[in-house]
Amino acid sequence: MLTVTLMAGVAESPAQDQRLDVGTKLLIPSSAHTDRFTSLLVVLNLDNETNEVTITARRTDGSTIGTLNITIPEGGRYRNTDILGAMGAALGEFGPITVESTNAKKLSAVSEVSSAQGLAGFFPGINVDTAWERGFVAEVVDTGDRGSPGTHRTNLGVNRVGDSAADVTITLHDNTGTQLGSTTVRVQGNGMAQLNDVVRAALGSAVITGREGFLRISSDATIIAWASKIENGFDAPAFQIGIGEAD
Repeated sequence: MLTVTLMAGVAESPAQDQRLDVGTKLLIPSSAHTDRFTSLLVVLNLDNETNEVTITARRTDGSTIGTLNITIPEGGRYRNTDILGAMGAALGEFGPITVESTNAKKLSAVSEVSSAQGLAGFFPGINVDTAWERGFVAEVVDTGDRGSPGTHRTNLGVNRVGDSAADVTITLHDNTGTQLGSTTVRVQGNGMAQLNDVVRAALGSAVITGREGFLRISSDATIIAWASKIENGFDAPAFQIGIGEAD
């Protein structure tokens, strides 16, 4: 006897069909040209033809710092140790960078953010087609104030992927999923909002909370979210990229 089993497929969202780390337009969520942090940028041509690439640096309000047009040969890469400085940024400026192939060729990118002490963390270039409206940041902590060695704080970053502003709600949860607090932030079109000490912001506290947990994030327009966990003694950064909610 022949048995036939029919399985109903569940359609995935367009973002889930895309690779996070490869595309024709990528977002570096944050970069800096300050007395405390500097950003290196590397772009890899993943196509078998020459890649014509436009790099655009923006401020947190979405306005343009500068643009750079480059050609990357087949099998090649572009590297700049102070990308914002090379694009004319004034000292103290920071914000997101987009890396786009103008001839629709695949690329990948990474940015190293180095502190004045030489400590560094990496931001991957994120395919903008994977932006989402609901998602999570898996780990946030608040164990001390800046300048206290051996303690950590978490800052949250939210990037708007699109020309209009987005209103974003952030809720803090403990390991059981219980909501502990919440806050909101507005992100300008093509801009970035950074919420320092996000645990304290969600709890409405001005002092050390000693809390750790995770964030649920909900937006009325497409975003990419990320967090920086910083060692307070040396400003040593470690970065995590937020994940979109599974459908």
